[in-house]
Amino acid sequence: MCDTYLIPPELSASGNRILAKNSDREPNEPQPLVQFPSLTRDTDKVQTSFISVEHPRETNAILLSKPFHLWGAEMGVNEHKVAIGNEAVFTRIPKAKKNTGLTGMDMIRLALECSRSAKEALERICYYIEAYGQDACGGYLNKTFFYDNSFIIADPQEGYVLESAGRFWVYKKLGGFYAISNRLTITTEWDGISDKAIEYAKKQNWTKANDAFSFADAFTAPFMSTMARAKERRASCETHAKIKSKQHNLKVADAMDILRSHKQGHHFSPHKGGMDSLCLHATGLFTPSQTTGSMVAELDAMAEKPVWCTGSSAPCLSLFKPFFVGRPIPNEKALMHPGESKDDSYWWQWEEWHRMALKNYTTAHAIWKEKAFPQEQRWLQAPDTSMAMEESLAVLHELKKSIQHKNRKYPGLFYRYYWNRLDKLI
Repeated sequence: MCDTYLIPPELSASGNRILAKNSDREPNEPQPLVQFPSLTRDTDKVQTSFISVEHPRETNAILLSKPFHLWGAEMGVNEHKVAIGNEAVFTRIPKAKKNTGLTGMDMIRLALECSRSAKEALERICYYIEAYGQDACGGYLNKTFFYDNSFIIADPQEGYVLESAGRFWVYKKLGGFYAISNRLTITTEWDGISDKAIEYAKKQNWTKANDAFSFADAFTAPFMSTMARAKERRASCETHAKIKSKQHNLKVADAMDILRSHKQGHHFSPHKGGMDSLCLHATGLFTPSQTTGSMVAELDAMAEKPVWCTGSSAPCLSLFKPFFVGRPIPNEKALMHPGESKDDSYWWQWEEWHRMALKNYTTAHAIWKEKAFPQEQRWLQAPDTSMAMEESLAVLHELKKSIQHKNRKYPGLFYRYYWNRLDKLI
């Protein structure tokens, strides 16, 4: 499960669009930051997560936050300041579950690699949806997790929301704040819709002939969409943004703060969490997802702005660092590609702290607020990737040292069983 939103220029303190996303995945699934330079491939085909597709040879420089085992990415930005984040959505279109199509993550990377604008990225993803379909597993250990996708696509000039069901799609251009959270949102107003989408829905009796056609109402699978608590998370995102925007125009720091929010506010405890928090904490069967990576991208047409990424799980216990598309990422050893088990990669180093913190969250969060959060505030004033990487690893050492003597068992019987089982797998 995930949450993505776009802050429009009129609500932004800088006058720039800001795209933000929390990527919620399986707790033991590392999500590293990776960067690829612009290049010229020697073939006009590329192997994605499951299938090979036609693709231009010339590609853009891109910065991605991606599950370690998949080709595609949960979110990313390219050298032309096109940014994309996607959501799993659950529709009535059946899946053969043969892995003969593209994941939404594949489509993000494909579009970022060869698009110079949000409109071009939109058109490319629409093409991929129709040409290849979405019969592709998006899970890690869960090999039955198949779904359709929605996207927010933006550049400095404009933004779009694109939603899909099977090989059908619909989109609209965005004029104000917009959020998506694992449920179709486009109803009767759109700027583009795929051929035969309406005809197909009518044949399935998912819409009445005389009613105004609603893409979301026709194609939504209600059970999974409800279980994902998508309405609640989307409403929470909109509420947080509305409250903040009444106080002042929104900054990058505000976008980070929204991604860190919990339903229970200051009284939050992870073992009592549910699917209705933007900063998602896994608890077991009914909340199986964890925020494993977060990104905030300010899209400025005139200046090079950093892309702020955690490169680690749980933004409420992590730090956003500044990265610049096309520039080498320093501290290459720390940002080595993580494996399925604990190693020296940046993601796993922070995950060790995260799991220590879950055993005593109130104390851990207070320590994080005192020792770590001020570092992020300084980076926001003077973004320097090398400095942020070095200082984040230094403060990580202090965080672990500050709480290690306070280690406890995970709280709650079922929560303890769930996380102990996850720990044994790594």
